[in-house]
Amino acid sequence: MGYATGGDSIILPIPQRNRRLAQRFSQHQPTLEKAEQVFNNTLAVLVVYDFLQLLGIETDLLKSDSWNSVVRLVANSADLLIPHLGKLECRAVKMGSQTCPIPMEVGSDRIGYVVVELDEQFKAGKLLGFIEQVKGTEIPLCQLQPLDALLDLINLSLRRF
Repeated sequence: MGYATGGDSIILPIPQRNRRLAQRFSQHQPTLEKAEQVFNNTLAVLVVYDFLQLLGIETDLLKSDSWNSVVRLVANSADLLIPHLGKLECRAVKMGSQTCPIPMEVGSDRIGYVVVELDEQFKAGKLLGFIEQVKGTEIPLCQLQPLDALLDLINLSLRRF
């Protein structure tokens, strides 16, 4: 799988199988709004998952809350578990967004937050950046750090194990 860079961001293709999986997850939701949320969350998680896989960083989708059908139904979670480190929140935004909303239920137990801009056809995801902590219910995108900050955090933390 190839990727392109756009300044400090990285653009990854979203394979059809990932769009199908996101669609399948969204079909089990009670409202159109919840279905859209689950679809976007799933794609954001999969873009970050693909990025970390390219770098050889171990993740565990199946133990992530976002992969639990009950949690998907009741919460707005888009986490990806990195074993021995914790949960990384992967939040989707639409093209042109200036901020990224962070739901109250996400909590403070995340090792950080990655923001993914989804294109209008859901064929590509641009990893816009990373932030370790969030104060409030949104992230101004101008405050995101380069993805190198995420990789430094992961490498530093995993060296301890």
